[in-house]
Amino acid sequence: MEEKIKPEGRVIFTSWTKIEAKTGEGEIVSLSCRPDEADEVKGFFRSKVCNVMSPETRKVKGEGGFHQYTRYDIHQHCYAGGRGYIEVLEIKNPPEGRCGFIINEYKPYDRSFFTEWNKIEDAVTAYDSLWGSCGNDKTFPKIDGFKRLVYCNELTPWFYAVGEEEIIGDYAFPQGLQDDPVYRIGKKFIVYDTVDKFSKIKTCMGARVFLSKDAQNPHRVSHHRFVYWDDGSMYDGRYCYEKHPPRPVNENEEWITEAIGDFYRLLSGEKTSFSVKFTNGDEFVGKIKPASKSPCAEGRYNLKVVIKGGEVLEGYVDFKPKLEAQDVVKAVVVNYEKKGIEVEKVEVTSGNVERGGKKWAGVFYQP
Repeated sequence: MEEKIKPEGRVIFTSWTKIEAKTGEGEIVSLSCRPDEADEVKGFFRSKVCNVMSPETRKVKGEGGFHQYTRYDIHQHCYAGGRGYIEVLEIKNPPEGRCGFIINEYKPYDRSFFTEWNKIEDAVTAYDSLWGSCGNDKTFPKIDGFKRLVYCNELTPWFYAVGEEEIIGDYAFPQGLQDDPVYRIGKKFIVYDTVDKFSKIKTCMGARVFLSKDAQNPHRVSHHRFVYWDDGSMYDGRYCYEKHPPRPVNENEEWITEAIGDFYRLLSGEKTSFSVKFTNGDEFVGKIKPASKSPCAEGRYNLKVVIKGGEVLEGYVDFKPKLEAQDVVKAVVVNYEKKGIEVEKVEVTSGNVERGGKKWAGVFYQP
């Protein structure tokens, strides 16, 4: 007997037979298989399978005003919505290796994401304190019980898979998303990130091509390609990005692009060091060596300032780091220099740092 394998991985049987098999718990299931393997299939169901459940697409349960469809048993504990929405979900039957306690936040004009939590109580507590806030993707990771954050944007998170949609990584993929001759799933590309303003290595998660009619000429049809990446971002072919179109990664180019990205993060203060591993095993390590140990966090500081000539001044100053003065000592010196006064010494006697205030980080200050 011969069988063929289709491009998307499915097998086409040239002959089969219908059988009934009994699971380990006594459930009878009807199925079809190759004729010469009927006994083997029956034995497998009897010894290896407890029961068989067909995924049923249904609405999420809960008290909120908006419920999506899913094939999982999900209870919505909290919900708030406007132009976007944020919700707390408890997935009763997550697949093996998946977290069942989720905060899902959708924003139509910003980066959508979901976060995983150790317990449903942790997720509810985080929601109660921050449900109306901006920048939760930066705040949630600092809260007790946080496990992981995944950006989705235009991709569907795995827990909202319906019907027979396949789950790949953290996302649900409808049929046809991967059928593109160039942008195939799993292939790596160098993509210019329009948010961070430098190129990154991204893995393609599939593409779609849409047809649209020209507003001026309805007989003219244009093809627009949307490409989805593994970080949840999307390349919109309608705008072309002529200066920075995505392109496949060339040999020995991946480590160079990653090193450049790490250096940009070092300059912006996201990282304090980075390393590059070469093909021969050598490693380059770069890090920032602070030029000053003076306090650089926003707050109120008590100071003792010695003016040239011996005059001593004492008092407090409210400090906020700026490009011209990254720490409180430098700020005092610069302030007196503008008045034509030379400072010999600045001593910080005490300080009260403002919680959540600005702080100098990296090479360039980020306001």
